[in-house]
Amino acid sequence: MKIVDDLQRRFGSRWTGVKFFFDDSPKGRRYFPKETRFCEAINQSWSSNNLLGRECIICMGANYVFGWEKNIRDRVIENFHKKSNIPLKNAARIVKGLPSMEIAPIAIGLNGGETPDLLVACLQPEQFMRFLNVYQRVFGKKLKVELSGFAAVCGNVAVKAYVDKKVSLSFGCEDSRQYGGIYRDRLAVGIPYGQAQKLI
Repeated sequence: MKIVDDLQRRFGSRWTGVKFFFDDSPKGRRYFPKETRFCEAINQSWSSNNLLGRECIICMGANYVFGWEKNIRDRVIENFHKKSNIPLKNAARIVKGLPSMEIAPIAIGLNGGETPDLLVACLQPEQFMRFLNVYQRVFGKKLKVELSGFAAVCGNVAVKAYVDKKVSLSFGCEDSRQYGGIYRDRLAVGIPYGQAQKLI
């Protein structure tokens, strides 16, 4: 995919094109196996598997932010409360503030060749510095971001960039650090396709 190659040449690291399919899923494409996390799939998006569906995703937070399970908010709150030892009231506020899709996609394509909705990468600080410098030269403004340590790559990078149509940023969450290949010297960045085109 040309834009992926262009971003990699300009800023370094590996970029993944993310496409949300709402009407029908592409035929003849391989799905990731069951019990995959979205952040894990991003990290493996250079494999021959490049489609994610509801049946693939094991992560409760991802199922919530992608709209695949509308009635699990209370379970997500309880999970955050117990897993991260967060007071229940604060866990409810965190979940309420998560970006989420109103219409759930039928499938999510990763580096499948079609024009993506957004692009995601895990950048080193110096790579992000170059990205930020180019961003400010092109758009003439500061990059304002909101940060969260929960549902990092799925919600606060992919869904947030798609819904808000602006660059999103995350330092990861426990799961994405453990399963998603976000190493100690990396941070996750998401950028809508239209803005990415202007940066290259």
